[in-house]
Amino acid sequence: MKRSIAFALAQCVAICLIGAAESPAQQIRSVSVRLDRPAFALQENSQLCWAATISNLFAYHGHPVSQTRIVTEVYGGLVNMRSGNYSNLSRLLNRPWQDDSGRPFSSRLTAAMDLLNGVVAITNNTIRDALASNRPLVIGTTNHAMLAVGMRYRDVGGQVAEVLGVDVFDPFPGQGFRSARPEEVTPVPRGGALMFIAEARISSSSATRERTPAPPAARLGRSCQTQLGRCGPFYDQPAMPVGSSCYCGTYSGPVGGVVVQ
Repeated sequence: MKRSIAFALAQCVAICLIGAAESPAQQIRSVSVRLDRPAFALQENSQLCWAATISNLFAYHGHPVSQTRIVTEVYGGLVNMRSGNYSNLSRLLNRPWQDDSGRPFSSRLTAAMDLLNGVVAITNNTIRDALASNRPLVIGTTNHAMLAVGMRYRDVGGQVAEVLGVDVFDPFPGQGFRSARPEEVTPVPRGGALMFIAEARISSSSATRERTPAPPAARLGRSCQTQLGRCGPFYDQPAMPVGSSCYCGTYSGPVGGVVVQ
């Protein structure tokens, strides 16, 4: 029985499989993103797998954005609701952001499959290359969203001929890192539950900040000018800013004035 998990374009997988069974060049390979970074977070409410998944993707690339903020971007406030149309996820993955530390970054959607919206612009080779470059992918089924973090596949001539298994981070409590079930990575048209895959490239960006010119250094003086005349230089005391208050002693008592150079 031929075992094939169609984790992207069904047409591409079918074509790649032609003549692969007896090819002496075929090899079983695996690829995975680095997982030595801080652990991913679980979803904070029963319907927020999609927000947790996008939050985890951003956090993986060093830009924490809370699930609450992501939900608010879609619904205008914190609600416990599904993402709705997967085009909402595409928009979240293709825009500039500011993370929870105030640092600007951008997310750019570079490849995707969104069956509900008629988008098929990703291949198994694209998925392999993204994982090899430490770019987890967002995947969505008919009722759940997760991050794809690894893949085991049959390689024929440098091409992904057949996907044998996919590793995911499932944000649902009690799940975490696990192997995806076959139906979760098989597109709906082929009898599975997979509806959405997206590769996004996350890049930090430098905010352009106008520097406030430093105030000129204060001029200092050691004499005091009064209406009656000038006294100084000051004895046994440091210079003072020009224009500041000072006093000169006279026979009739101290007279106020301003510091001059």
